[in-house]
Amino acid sequence: MNKIRELRKEKGLTLKELSNDLKQTGILEIAPDTLGKYERGAREPKLETWQALAKYFGVSVPYLQGISLDRDWQDLKLFSDLTEKTLSAFANSIQSEDNLKKMQKYNFSPRDVTLVKQGLLLSVEIVNNLGGNLALLIGSYNGSEEIADIILNALQGVKIEINDEDRKILENNDN
Repeated sequence: MNKIRELRKEKGLTLKELSNDLKQTGILEIAPDTLGKYERGAREPKLETWQALAKYFGVSVPYLQGISLDRDWQDLKLFSDLTEKTLSAFANSIQSEDNLKKMQKYNFSPRDVTLVKQGLLLSVEIVNNLGGNLALLIGSYNGSEEIADIILNALQGVKIEINDEDRKILENNDN
């Protein structure tokens, strides 16, 4: 069962007060009756509504849905840490002598291998920059502006080094 009622009562709010507070804060415009249906399980919120309610209550969407027992982003932090360690280890091992020989068998040049490594490390950095916002992105393909902003902000925090050779390749692909 979802946790909407429990979290609402923790804040000492009625359905009407919650509805007003969500509207006043600009998070979500929703009728008290609809919130009541969500609490009773008579109606299922859309993903955007789950995300807005999770943001309001300061919990993860899985917690709000009753899927996770963890109120915060710990599960996602553990996943992010595991992803970082795995991708970083793979990225660092990819340029070993043995792996370079294997890659050459498939017509990968040392430059190609370096680019794969850089891509893996860049992915790790992006995931780290997403932080707690990662929960908003999981399973979300709604194209909302908020999600686009989250990804854009994460990308802006990533340091990308482009050398002259990379710049020439990029310029040729733009034409």
